[in-house]
Amino acid sequence: MKNLRGVLLRIDDIGKPESLNNTAIYELCKAGYKVTCAVVPLWLSQETIDFLLYCARSFPGTLEIHQHGYTHINHGDSYHKYEYGSGRSLQEQENTIREGKAILQQAFGDLFFPAFTPPYGEYDENTLQALAREGFPIMSTFADVESNGIILDVAPTIDCFEWDPPREWPWEAVAYRWQRGSRDSLEGLILHPRLMSEESLQAYLFGIPKIIGAAETVHFREIVSEHNRRDKQDRQVI
Repeated sequence: MKNLRGVLLRIDDIGKPESLNNTAIYELCKAGYKVTCAVVPLWLSQETIDFLLYCARSFPGTLEIHQHGYTHINHGDSYHKYEYGSGRSLQEQENTIREGKAILQQAFGDLFFPAFTPPYGEYDENTLQALAREGFPIMSTFADVESNGIILDVAPTIDCFEWDPPREWPWEAVAYRWQRGSRDSLEGLILHPRLMSEESLQAYLFGIPKIIGAAETVHFREIVSEHNRRDKQDRQVI
């Protein structure tokens, strides 16, 4: 978002019990970083709910939960993957978004914020309409996506995973890209701990504090609040 500074740490594919996911979330929260977890509603286990609530209690103000699709099932093909896209009706998309939101609200209460990360980064006009109707003020796709004109779209600047072919970026490459970036706008990292090796994850957890201060990190709820504040100011000026 233009002129808004801060760092968004987004951890994707949360729901099933995964030791590497838990390690990343716990260690970042323990160090005081604000983390937003992209949770797949139908992946969600009681073990994961208990763990996330434990982290929230142990490290107040560090953890945010938002919605990552519904099932994370690919409704496309191997070349065009999507859970939300042109092959699904507005009603179908809205129903699953609503049901997923209800699951997360019931599990996490106020820890949940209605931000939406579509699996595979894909969506269409029906997705945008469904999100608006279900009260989602913000979504998060990829850094190179332009404004869609309906829902605020805020994406971390670096996805730490390469998808074609699938492989994790070495921490040294991520740090190099980060240090060459601008500090004039919202930035961030998309992390996929469950797909990483333990050695690689430890390199990330060791390296992040060297380039990102915990005080720089923000949640989606803060981004939306600041956006609304500035929007109100702009309308008053007009």
